Amino acid sequence: MENHRHVFRSAFKPLFIRTYAGALMVYCLLTLAEDGFEPDMVAVDLLLALVGLPLVLSLTFVVVRMFPTIVTSERLSDYSFWGRRRTVEWEQITAAKLVNVLGLQYVRLRTDDGRSPVWVGLFLRDFEGFRQLVLAFAPEGNAFRDFLVTYRG
Repeated sequence: MENHRHVFRSAFKPLFIRTYAGALMVYCLLTLAEDGFEPDMVAVDLLLALVGLPLVLSLTFVVVRMFPTIVTSERLSDYSFWGRRRTVEWEQITAAKLVNVLGLQYVRLRTDDGRSPVWVGLFLRDFEGFRQLVLAFAPEGNAFRDFLVTYRG
């Protein structure tokens, strides 16, 4: 079988919403912890929230472009929790577990080499195309394949 690379990218909207909401919550908690609630600072806080919007938009765009999931007939390539690219052959995958991080679903794949797990985001733009390729390429009994057969996201 010809070994084409199939590139999948995260959906922008869910990643952006959670990143922006998370940044706002951290900012609010830090502000409250440092200064308490001061009604006269609400306008400044709103201005800072608006200034942060293009920064988070830019960051989200970079993450979507720079961290793709790649599937071939022989292997899967994605990232560890720490952002290091990991490429694993289908036969190396021994366990798959659903993990929720700030409302974003990932499947954490463990491998037989004992290295750090591969985290695959389940909020891909073409998730169904991704699922179909994994089901076609991963062998019967593969933990990730079995996970995707039952996953109903």
